[in-house]
Amino acid sequence: EGGMVCLTIKEYPLAAGLSPAANELLVRLPSGFPDVAPDMFWFAEPVTRSDGTVIPATQVNEPHLGRSWQRWSRHIAGQWRPGIDDIRSYMAYIRSCINKAAA
Repeated sequence: EGGMVCLTIKEYPLAAGLSPAANELLVRLPSGFPDVAPDMFWFAEPVTRSDGTVIPATQVNEPHLGRSWQRWSRHIAGQWRPGIDDIRSYMAYIRSCINKAAA
């Protein structure tokens, strides 16, 4: 889609304190990945905190792959290490963002 490789993971588990407990995750990998850093990630269903606190930078929905996704505007570019980081690094980054949102 748009020069990006789209990876979806169904039933991706979220952290305690977030709802739903699992969600479909969308990761868009730019041309040149892994030397070029990915930017942002998306969930199929809106993710909310159980206590009602708004999760910052998740208020925008975007169309991808023919449906609407909740965008998590998170930017790893300044931390990305070309030639070292890969999809495992990015998935660990996503996990840390989710855990931080739940805390």
